[in-house]
Amino acid sequence: MKRIAWVLLLLLSGCVASGPIFVAAEAPSSDQALIYVYRINDQFGQMVPTQIIINGDEIAKLPNNAYTFAHVPAGAFKLFATRFMDFNYSEKRRVVVEALVSGGETYFFKVRTVAGPMAIVTHVSVEQPEQGNKDLQTLQLSALSK
Repeated sequence: MKRIAWVLLLLLSGCVASGPIFVAAEAPSSDQALIYVYRINDQFGQMVPTQIIINGDEIAKLPNNAYTFAHVPAGAFKLFATRFMDFNYSEKRRVVVEALVSGGETYFFKVRTVAGPMAIVTHVSVEQPEQGNKDLQTLQLSALSK
């Protein structure tokens, strides 16, 4: 029984953000955009991280109450948010956001997981800068270990 408890503890310890409370990233240059992706207190799936991939690069496994960011080239932008379930990040549960981003601009994407009547669904919404900045103030940085 103790062995099972240790395994669960190790698995769940990766589901908590361990970085600093929000510190604004360096402003984007004129040929790049700054992308923030964040998750606030999901009431469903609190202990389950969401994989965040931006332009083909995994940048975080985002737990509850956490954020991550990336500087991306201006132009076409693609974000994948994939909920962890059944011990994997299946493309079947992947949410894809495609957009054009402008150099020198900052964008905010909020990730939520909700339980509906028939399924568990991940949503990604674009937030206005005022709301995004407000939401980020109490969140911890989550990034992949390099």
